[in-house]
Amino acid sequence: MNDAGFRQLEDRLRAVDEDEQRKYQEKAAVQGTADTFAGNDPYGMPHQSPTYYPNGAHGNSSEIGGYGSPNQENESKSYLGTDRYAPSRNMFDSTGKPSDTEKEALNHDDATPGRGETAEEVVPESSLRKKWLILVWSLTFYVPNFALTYLGRMKRPDVRLAWREKLAINIVIWFCCAIAVFVIAIMGNLICPKDGDSNNMLVAIRGEVFDLTSFAPLHYPSVVPTKAVQSYGGTDATNLFPVQVSALCSGNGNGISQYIIQSGANTTSLEPNSVYHDFRASTSDPRPDWYFQQMYYLRYNYRRGFMGKTPKEIQSLSRNGRKSIAILDGSVYDLTDYITVGPGIKTPTGTSPPSVDSQFMSPDIVNSFNKVLEVITDKFNALNMDRNVKEAQRICLRNLFFVGKVDNRQSAKCLFAQYILLIFSMMMVSIIGFKFLAAYNSVKLEPEDHEKFVIIQIPCYTEGEESLRRAIDSITQLKYDDKRKLLFIVCDGMIIGSGNDRPTPRIVLDILGSDPSQNPEALSVLSLGEGAKQHNMAKVYSGLYESGGHVVPYIVLAKCGTPTERSRPGNRGKRDSQMMLMRLFNRVHFDAPMSPCELELYHQIKNVIGVNPAFYEYALMIDADTTVDKFSLNRMISAMMHDSRIIGLCGETSLSNARHSWTTMMQVYEYFISHHLSKAFESLFGSVTCLPGCFTLYRLRTNEHKPLLVSNQIIDAYSVNRVDTLHMKNLLHLGEDRYLTTLLLKTFPSFKTTFIQDAYAKTIAPDEWAILLSQRRRWINSTIHNLAELLMIERLCGFCCFSMRFVVFIDLFSTLIQPVIVAYLAYLLYLIGSKSGLVPTTSLIMIAAIYGLQALIFIFHRKFEHIGWMFFYLLAIPIFSFLIPVYSFWKMDDFSWGNTRVVLGEAGKKMVIHEEGKFDPSSIPLKTWQEYENELWERGSNQSIGAIIADKRNASAKEASLYGQETSYDPPMMMPYSRTHSPGLNELNQDGRSLLSGYPGGGGSIMLMPPGGNGGVGYMDPMSGRAMSVHSYGGAQGMMAPNRGMNDSPSRHASFIPPNQNMNSVMMPNMGMGMGGGSMYGPVPGFMNAQNVESLSRRGSGAGFPVPNNRTGLPSDEQIIADIQAVLARADLNTITKKGVRQELESMYGTELGDKKSFVNQAIEDQLG
Repeated sequence: MNDAGFRQLEDRLRAVDEDEQRKYQEKAAVQGTADTFAGNDPYGMPHQSPTYYPNGAHGNSSEIGGYGSPNQENESKSYLGTDRYAPSRNMFDSTGKPSDTEKEALNHDDATPGRGETAEEVVPESSLRKKWLILVWSLTFYVPNFALTYLGRMKRPDVRLAWREKLAINIVIWFCCAIAVFVIAIMGNLICPKDGDSNNMLVAIRGEVFDLTSFAPLHYPSVVPTKAVQSYGGTDATNLFPVQVSALCSGNGNGISQYIIQSGANTTSLEPNSVYHDFRASTSDPRPDWYFQQMYYLRYNYRRGFMGKTPKEIQSLSRNGRKSIAILDGSVYDLTDYITVGPGIKTPTGTSPPSVDSQFMSPDIVNSFNKVLEVITDKFNALNMDRNVKEAQRICLRNLFFVGKVDNRQSAKCLFAQYILLIFSMMMVSIIGFKFLAAYNSVKLEPEDHEKFVIIQIPCYTEGEESLRRAIDSITQLKYDDKRKLLFIVCDGMIIGSGNDRPTPRIVLDILGSDPSQNPEALSVLSLGEGAKQHNMAKVYSGLYESGGHVVPYIVLAKCGTPTERSRPGNRGKRDSQMMLMRLFNRVHFDAPMSPCELELYHQIKNVIGVNPAFYEYALMIDADTTVDKFSLNRMISAMMHDSRIIGLCGETSLSNARHSWTTMMQVYEYFISHHLSKAFESLFGSVTCLPGCFTLYRLRTNEHKPLLVSNQIIDAYSVNRVDTLHMKNLLHLGEDRYLTTLLLKTFPSFKTTFIQDAYAKTIAPDEWAILLSQRRRWINSTIHNLAELLMIERLCGFCCFSMRFVVFIDLFSTLIQPVIVAYLAYLLYLIGSKSGLVPTTSLIMIAAIYGLQALIFIFHRKFEHIGWMFFYLLAIPIFSFLIPVYSFWKMDDFSWGNTRVVLGEAGKKMVIHEEGKFDPSSIPLKTWQEYENELWERGSNQSIGAIIADKRNASAKEASLYGQETSYDPPMMMPYSRTHSPGLNELNQDGRSLLSGYPGGGGSIMLMPPGGNGGVGYMDPMSGRAMSVHSYGGAQGMMAPNRGMNDSPSRHASFIPPNQNMNSVMMPNMGMGMGGGSMYGPVPGFMNAQNVESLSRRGSGAGFPVPNNRTGLPSDEQIIADIQAVLARADLNTITKKGVRQELESMYGTELGDKKSFVNQAIEDQLG
């Protein structure tokens, strides 16, 4: 028994083994998101495997079950195609005939509005959304709606609400900026005052400090020279100003004698110039209020602060007994002279002093200063004294004995204020340091070649031919096995870009060498859009592309839109292009119903290209203006294989047009640093927050067959059609690539997104200011909203300050306060350039460390040219970090709102009104691949023999398509135990065209590959988990033979090609077999020779070994062929069908044919040939 026969026998035994089925069910229940028997069980029998389509997996549960009726618009023909397109006639022939259940459901629904009409949908709002709206209205209530309507010209309520949301977000942003300003510039001085300006001359008067430099020129220069005034700078000039005690202190509240002086000592001898300021009652020119008036003037014009006394200094003076000094309510008072010398009485010359008590301070207060108590606040407040007397005594202390305030700059709060900024700065620098360590990588990896199947998606919009050719050539020339690469090019609409002379799809097809005469049928497919825009149509092309000695298969999906579309037909955006690929492989993974376009894609990949779509494990997504280094893909695959927890990774992207303009020159260094610092650092946590859409590799599924990128959760979240809020607009319309990364991190927190430095790509950056401004506005706004989404993820790597959540918060906060950071840098430059002498040494050291580490990165990478690019980047900091962010914040609601209006219905319910009409899911018929093959079987069995002969005779006049004509398709005998059947190459070419056509509409083009690839490679069937053998595309003459490995089931005709025989010599005589034939057919032959019988017997057995019959009593193959000839000879060929022939044979033999059905069908075909 050969290998193929053994595997088929083994599969059959495992299919009926209860233990095997139970183990597989338990494994699928743990690892998969689909039901075990939902079309996923490779060992399950057909009756055990109902079609699985998870409720809501693609946005609408109504797609489950029947296919409904076409849209009420006059587009049913376009939706379902012409007679050549299967859904209108043979592929979905039940589309126009809904079942009773379907009719009841359709009759219950209201008529679907057409385009131009409106359709209302009630949209529930989440509790989080309601809370956000409460905050929005609380911050913007003062802006009336009529002002927005008439002055702002915002007619729609959803646009007005978005404006309010934008304003609320801007308020939050500027509040964050205010917090940053407060922390940087205000908080320190508020908590702990700093020293005065040492460049100015200062003078102290009774504990208060004044600016003598500013005051000296204004002193009476004609009387006292300015220099004489300035000589008091830096001194305590208290004795220069004698005071009238009775004018400043009332004693116990009853007043004191005007002849009482503060101290009995002779102060005039201490300060000779005091006589010029002595206007006490004892002088000849008494002015009691002169001192108070002068101090009032000085305080409000020249006071710079107070004298500071540290607690340690006060404690030392008090405990040594040198001073009677104490602290009351944070102020320092000195009663030393009052206690030791005492106050005196001084009268005018020639008068006797009055008999009065000179003691004007309360003895209880004075006693407090005699004790060693540095702080007497509590004791003073506890004194049993009249409230008015206590207040009068407090005034006396302040005016006569105040010497300064407590200097708390060494206290805990001052140390906090002093070092909090240093701590914050050190945290930022430490993050930069870790980023530097993450970016430093001196090891150059050269991994071995890998053989994983990779699909490479290139979405196109309006790019030029040169850009597209560079991108396609770079992918084609990748140093990776060509047989395991598939180019998947999606053209987003029939649009002629600026500077182009033809639509983008035509440019792509011309680059690939497509025949311009080929025009395949447009097929319906589900798209992203508003209302009826969810229905799209697309054309599928396939073939081979050769570049640089590499030959790679390609698929081109050209979205052309429905016939009613006039403006940008087929265009649905880049996210929709990504969803085309993701939804296709989601339905492949779960064996879910597919749209006609998806079935065509499945056919082109599986039958024409020759690879089962389930074999693809990775998807590389690049932009149409990106070129990839030839070694990058293999290195990215290697990283994926070495760490199975990586769900997505990106490489370094640099600019290919760096020197094109000053706009591009400003971006070169930023691109380099953003990858080697930010992404490399985030890779340490396994959470790169933005995998760029221009160059990213995703894992479609795990090795245990658990869906990742194509999981239902990702498909549901990423395919949201209702994008009617400011938040969702910024997520899905401005930053879909970043949002896809956010979804992956939210849905699969145990998996990682990472960055590798050894994968390189080049992209084209905006070279005009307007384009750059638009791009950065999208990036900044989408970054804010995506980082906010990431903060809500529960399970992010790390803890507290050493967590990814902290890094995300820092990224978000730094994005919001970029304008303030630029302003602070400008302030630092001002301080450095000014003569103030306040040079922020610490800040300068921090900035030097940040950019110094960045410089070391490109030095270690030997990228010395970045020294010049760094200079351009520094000059552009005000643009990138101030002007563009401020512009972006205010333009956050600046985007198209489409044709959807949001209104409030009854009871405040939110209602969405689509002017495009409501989408009817039944307008796109759905079928699983297995159902389609089964229908082909039944259709081929029920077709009359005469019709088969007529079809064969007219086959050359038909445009062959898998869905375009009636086919006679016989799955192999082992079909019940195989997921799907891949028709042989001779089954696919039905119109007699060249086997190298490579275009859809043909039944399957043979792929010409370089010779020498005949070896087999072992791998695992991703759906069943069993080992398979993959042969190269090359056959004996370099032609891709249909082999059992790639098609997941043995081709009926590949097994009898002799190893050393030219494939054409075997294939060409059989071109008329299979799916309708491609040659003219004459009368039915009467006999077959023994050689043909032997060959047919071998083909009927499936893989060159006998398959045991599941029924007894059947005659030999030769006898069956003879009986077939007899039945055909006496039957009316215009009415009898294959099924009728089989029924007559079963009546003759008295038993069912069982596994002989395929043999009988093939024998009938041979008799007709």
